[in-house]
Amino acid sequence: HNLIINFVRNNEYYNKLNNIHGFGDHFKPTHILLMSFFYMISITSYWIIFLKCLSIIIFSILFMKLNTKLGPIILLPYLLFSAHNISFIYWEYHPSNLTPALVIIIYYSIIKKNWLVFWITMIFSLGLKENAGVIWVCYGLYFIFIGEKIRFGSFIAGIGLLYMVVVWYLVIPFFAQTPNNLASDINLFRDIPE
Repeated sequence: HNLIINFVRNNEYYNKLNNIHGFGDHFKPTHILLMSFFYMISITSYWIIFLKCLSIIIFSILFMKLNTKLGPIILLPYLLFSAHNISFIYWEYHPSNLTPALVIIIYYSIIKKNWLVFWITMIFSLGLKENAGVIWVCYGLYFIFIGEKIRFGSFIAGIGLLYMVVVWYLVIPFFAQTPNNLASDINLFRDIPE
């Protein structure tokens, strides 16, 4: 929230609390562009809650369109007990809150064979957060094992893995200006304690 306000008002994306560039903490370029668009209209944290609600609504509608019989049975526990949804009560927000809508839009575009929406949403998802490459990996595995498109699935999964490694080990340390900065609990190359 503060980084976006600083970006909109001062045209700089800098985390003054940690004294590093905003991407040195978390790499989320498409999220910043999306939020700054809304913050240019009005600087208020209500946009954060609006986007979270919009994500839940899009997810719910498309999920119900995919399966009207099992949809309510699966959807109700998700809406009531998902940690992301419960955090809404406490005014919490994270870019990951937008992923359910993106995941279901991607899946719906695969089912409807709308490849333009598929690619736009996939590319947007990468910039949502540094670990959003998992979406690419999962859909790559979907294409390999369910869609039986081994080359295409391997390509997508490979891009997702490569994206996460490059962002975690090159991009974020570059912006943080420290080689040991970690923005995630996932560290592929650390020693495992015995």
